[in-house]
Amino acid sequence: MIITDSGGIQEEASVMGKKILILREETERPEVLENKSAILAGTDHQKLSKYFTELENLDLDFENNTDIFGAGDATNKIVNAISNFFISSTSQ
Repeated sequence: MIITDSGGIQEEASVMGKKILILREETERPEVLENKSAILAGTDHQKLSKYFTELENLDLDFENNTDIFGAGDATNKIVNAISNFFISSTSQ
């Protein structure tokens, strides 16, 4: 379980199969809420105990939550697109 306000940590923790308690009022990573790997707790310290218990009891199904931030092949696609562009430019 990870408690954070960092968007990057939200992504990494979700991909690693960790439960996340987000200490923010909103998140730019709605995928972690949609796949139910995180709870958006806000910043009211009086409610944290409730959210912590809720997160502890959260049943995660990470087998169905893979690749929520993409397949991890963006670099290969970019390199191929650039290579194809230059190959087609030199053959003209």
